[in-house]
Amino acid sequence: MPALEAANNALEQLQKKEIAEIKAYASPPPIVGKVMEAVMVCLKEGTSWAEAKKVLADPNFMNRLVDFDKDNITSNMLAKMEKYTSQADFDVEYVKSKSDAASKLCSWVRALESYAKSLKIVEPKREKKRLAEEKLAKMNAELKKLEDDYNRLKARLDQLSGEFATTNNEATSLKEELDQLQKKIDRGDKLVTGLSSEKIRWDDALIQYRD
Repeated sequence: MPALEAANNALEQLQKKEIAEIKAYASPPPIVGKVMEAVMVCLKEGTSWAEAKKVLADPNFMNRLVDFDKDNITSNMLAKMEKYTSQADFDVEYVKSKSDAASKLCSWVRALESYAKSLKIVEPKREKKRLAEEKLAKMNAELKKLEDDYNRLKARLDQLSGEFATTNNEATSLKEELDQLQKKIDRGDKLVTGLSSEKIRWDDALIQYRD
């Protein structure tokens, strides 16, 4: 985002010696004091020059600016910043004519304001995108579960189909074997019946011979 890049660039150009120059003012030019007040508001510090000098003397001053939580600037904080940025003399070029170092801090404050305003426009879109991505992820998870269930059921169906085919083939083979046995039994019955008839005929013949 251009505004964020502008804020970072402003800090990269700020040198320690320039911070020392601002801190050296016993009573700063009005615009320099105003810029520092705006910076102190962002850092949630007191806005007096004495407080500003203490903050400027802090070895972690630059780190506080670099690590500033740009993504969570509240509406209340933004309103406080606008009290300064809305003033005609809170202009980077004008401030630069009074203090090069202060102009970089002025640029940082203005960049933060611009970023915060842009974020208020972009954030709802980000939230919609996030919700859409969550919904899509949930749908993909549900689809994956359905696919897994389908694959599991298909595998079971294939297994049962295979078992049925095997059983059916075994049943067909057994039926054929039973049919063959039945045919043999039928032939055996006919043979036994025929032999029984023949035995009776021979028995009758023997009786006649005896007579």
